[in-house]
Amino acid sequence: MKHDNKIFRTLVQQHREVEEMLARLQSVDVDEREPSCAQMRTALLSHARAEETTLYAALERAGEMREAKHVKREHREIEDALRELEALDYTDVRWSNALGKLTDAVEHHVEEEESVAFDSAAASMDESELDALADRFLAQQEQEKARLADEDDYDDRSKDELMELARAHAIAGRSTMTKQQLIAALRTNG
Repeated sequence: MKHDNKIFRTLVQQHREVEEMLARLQSVDVDEREPSCAQMRTALLSHARAEETTLYAALERAGEMREAKHVKREHREIEDALRELEALDYTDVRWSNALGKLTDAVEHHVEEEESVAFDSAAASMDESELDALADRFLAQQEQEKARLADEDDYDDRSKDELMELARAHAIAGRSTMTKQQLIAALRTNG
């Protein structure tokens, strides 16, 4: 296998897990969307943030600046699509379309990353570097999961509490926002 190294196997496995979560979200009942979304969000963001601080940083050090910049830009597009999804009420008719947009962005990114970025990493780093990178990625991902859990208890708060936080952060338009929109605005600006 061209990318038969622990870092690549780990990333591919996690890519498939996120893709499965996104596919499941397309068919869950409205009342299951919130917990399923929260699980997907943690998996997606902890993975992306750990990739940026490990794999993409290693690509940059190896002289693959263009490729690292490209995949980081795709992460921003995924995060934008995630924020759009989170800004919608789970019952909103536009929610499925926003989920489709996020799914498309993730699938496009994964396809490119598993070919182009992995090729760049395999060509520019030796096996021992790639092995060490896998361990750093997994450790960083655990830190990111903990950070996400610490910073984001918004789902557990009441709308009034979220409104107060939005007021403290001077988030414009807060008075007309739904709970999900407040959460999305706080995640972006809070």
